Amino acid sequence: MSNSFSSKLQDETLAPFLKKDAIVTIKIGTGYLQQIASIITLLVEGKTQEDLKNIEEKIKNKEELEPWMAAIATLQVLIRTVFEEADKEGLVEYKNLEESLKEDLDIPSSTIDSSPSEQSPE
Repeated sequence: MSNSFSSKLQDETLAPFLKKDAIVTIKIGTGYLQQIASIITLLVEGKTQEDLKNIEEKIKNKEELEPWMAAIATLQVLIRTVFEEADKEGLVEYKNLEESLKEDLDIPSSTIDSSPSEQSPE
């Protein structure tokens, strides 16, 4: 295909636009989805719990969102949609949250399973 997207972009008189009501199927890897999710962390930096609760209220009441709120809501919808589609394809595994945290943090089970009083002082 000699008329690739990249070569079309070289024509500075043209700009790409999706057709109205277009739905595009893309493949997103786990690492890229994690990068998208990390953007939410940057957007909520310095925000209070009240600020975050305010997003839910505004969405529920169909009020206009501030730009940072709209960005968070958009990313959350994207992530949820990816997970829904991945689940349909059998690509999601469901894990116990506590076990998942242990794996992510690489903490031995005995450290989390015992209470602080049961741990020996070091």
